[in-house]
Amino acid sequence: SKDEEVSAPVTAESEVKGIMAPETSPRPVSRSRDVDNDTIQQQISEHEGQTNYPYKDSLGKWTVGIGHLIGDGSDKALANSKYKKYSEDNPMPESEVAELFQKDLKKHRKIAEGYDFYDGMSETGKRAILDLTFNMGDFLNKKKGDGTYVWKKLRTQLANGDWDAAADNLLSAESVSYT
Repeated sequence: SKDEEVSAPVTAESEVKGIMAPETSPRPVSRSRDVDNDTIQQQISEHEGQTNYPYKDSLGKWTVGIGHLIGDGSDKALANSKYKKYSEDNPMPESEVAELFQKDLKKHRKIAEGYDFYDGMSETGKRAILDLTFNMGDFLNKKKGDGTYVWKKLRTQLANGDWDAAADNLLSAESVSYT
């Protein structure tokens, strides 16, 4: 069935990396097409944090809720946004944070599901790709100034199902500099 659970062995290295093919998954793998919204929200919330009023992220861009970039992240974008009314003393309601997150997730899920390799990934791999698109947008199609893909090697690794090499690539210092 489409939601059949499968147990499989795991290696310590693949568990740490987070992008795993179904045969190396540390827990049962859901064969369903989608990653559960609550699960991915919890994962992204753990990575992003949640602040119910505007704050500057690690890149100095205005953000609100669970990693929602306000416009282009500039002071002008915040000043022209509906989020400027929120503060530590007047935080955004939880329901609005959740609604904003779901809107962002829908956009980023569409990007992730557009990658040819996505459907063949384990649930853990799909969560990793959703997390990456949430943080970096359409990261696989980003290009350098000379027109070459930033993630050229990663594109090939993911297309070929070489999950461990893709995880190594993502963890490399060269790759991290592009986030």
